[in-house]
Amino acid sequence: MATTVRRRLTLFSTVTTLAYWVGERFHGHRHYVWAAAAPATGRFVPENLPSSDPVRIYWPYHRDIAAGDEHSAVIEANRRRIVRGAREQCDQGAVDEATTHLIEATASRAPLADFRPLLLVIPWSVVRGMVRPIEPGSGASATSDEYVIYQLPRTCFDVLELIR
Repeated sequence: MATTVRRRLTLFSTVTTLAYWVGERFHGHRHYVWAAAAPATGRFVPENLPSSDPVRIYWPYHRDIAAGDEHSAVIEANRRRIVRGAREQCDQGAVDEATTHLIEATASRAPLADFRPLLLVIPWSVVRGMVRPIEPGSGASATSDEYVIYQLPRTCFDVLELIR
C-alpha cells in the first residue's frame, strides 16, 4: 500500500536561530525541517499532539529564553540535535570534519539568545515535490499530520518571530 501525502495549503515548522544559521551557512541555504499543517479544523479530525505542533513547540523556547533558563531542557535537546545533525552530515560527506567540529563547538557554547525560535511558513504549492510523510512510528501519534523536508531551500519559506 502506497503512502500518500495529503494536500495542505501551508506547512509550519519551528526551528531555532542557531539551527537556521547552520543551514544557511554550511548547507547552502538549505534546511532540514519537520513540519506540520495548521491545527485541524474538523470536529472529528484529531489535532497533532503538542510535540508535533510547531506553534506549541515555539513557546517553550521563547519562555525559557525570556526567563534566562540556562538549564532549559528544550534548548539542551536542540543543542544535541544540532550536534547529531552535523555528525550525520559529515558521515554522509555533506560537510567535512573541520566544519563538523565548528558546528559542534558553536552549538555547545552558544548563548540562550542563539536559540530564539523562528516559525517557518512553507507554502504547500512550492514544496509539494519535496515533502515526505514521516516514517510510521516516528510521529507523536498514529494520527499526527507530520512531514519532513530534507533540503528545503531558503527561497521556499518565510520566517516569522512571534511575540507575546
